[in-house]
Amino acid sequence: MKLLLLFSVIASVASFAPPGARRARLVSKSTPTTPTQLRVAEDAPPTADSEESQLSKLKAKATDLLSGLNLDGVLDNVDEIVANTMDGGDGEFGSRGELYVAAQFGLLLCILIGGVPVVGNFLMTLLGPVLLLVGALTILLGVNGLGAALSPWPVPAGNQDSLKTDGVFGQVRHPIYAGLLAATAGLSVTSGSATRLLLTAVLWYVLDVKSNFEEEQLMQKYGSEYSEYQGAVKGKFFPDELLQAMPWTGAE
Repeated sequence: MKLLLLFSVIASVASFAPPGARRARLVSKSTPTTPTQLRVAEDAPPTADSEESQLSKLKAKATDLLSGLNLDGVLDNVDEIVANTMDGGDGEFGSRGELYVAAQFGLLLCILIGGVPVVGNFLMTLLGPVLLLVGALTILLGVNGLGAALSPWPVPAGNQDSLKTDGVFGQVRHPIYAGLLAATAGLSVTSGSATRLLLTAVLWYVLDVKSNFEEEQLMQKYGSEYSEYQGAVKGKFFPDELLQAMPWTGAE
């Protein structure tokens, strides 16, 4: 009798729980947590607390860096720094990298004064138009070489049955892109526009990525023939001979 009375009390208490709570308990017990639900929980956007925590960590790192700033180590050793600068090395000019230092400070000076002394007018009146003209001519040669296979898309045209390797394509693999870069650089110099020059650098990056995708498509279509073409014509935008002649390549 006592057990029956106790059971009735427990049942009556449970009946007062809200229906939604009972359903939630039933769902949580009957519905297992799936991997998808776990991934959703892991991929949930960071909360405001976590963002504040990251921000506080960044502030702490910045504070540590600034707290370690002490110029006494420089000011107390001025004589040694001057001696390092005046050190003649092994006596041979260029052994200490004098050309690199001269180029570095020369460019910094030009940036500060906003121009190139003596040859500044030459760059504006000759180099710019020459680059613009060479770029336009290279574009025309590339367009003429592709002929009916010309397309704005990096995927080879359906009617492009043979790989173009002669003419201007025998000098660079992407002459039209090369012409675009030369022409826009020439326009930037001619107009004296730093914004255009910066956008030309961005265009270079875009064309480089696009040409990589394009070459993947050409490799799929032509296979080893395109691999051999890449080995024979190493320059993507500029002739390999021109790149090898640049002082930073280290070519003898």
